[in-house]
Amino acid sequence: MRPPDAEYAGAVAEVLAGAPPSGDVWIFAYGSLIWNPGFEHVEERLGTVSGWRRSFCQGWVRIYRGTPERPGIMLALDRGGSCRGVVFRLAPEAVEENLTLLLRRERPIRWETLGVRWVTAGTDAGPVRALAFPISRSHASYLPDLTEDVVVEAFATAAGECGSMAEYLRSTVEHLEARG
Repeated sequence: MRPPDAEYAGAVAEVLAGAPPSGDVWIFAYGSLIWNPGFEHVEERLGTVSGWRRSFCQGWVRIYRGTPERPGIMLALDRGGSCRGVVFRLAPEAVEENLTLLLRRERPIRWETLGVRWVTAGTDAGPVRALAFPISRSHASYLPDLTEDVVVEAFATAAGECGSMAEYLRSTVEHLEARG
């Protein structure tokens, strides 16, 4: 069950309370947000965050790219290393609207998995503070030690309302490569 609209409004207000003094709201994208952001933005840059890495460690996903019968594994931002991705600056006049869209997409069911945090992304034009969606290592959806065979099986079989895990992986790789 999705949270009611009032809870999304409260979550947006809470996130914005930690916004940088500049008032700019950037989003750090490391997976499908790169090629399907689902929100309006006025600028994008390549960015790198330190202390976080891209990892297939969130599962077993039964929405979007999985079903209860064939759950999938999604990319998550996990502690350690560094991650190169894309930062998007939201349109200032539509920050709340776009953050609501983003929260509904990234954390559609339970708030205890929300895990939104401000990170610093290094870009060619200088550092920016951006919102990121790291996984909580204490949450049941965190799968830190999956074997390669388990991951390959999920890519080969999982599919949901947004397509297959194989399509998700292919699109992510293609868009990362296109941006160098």
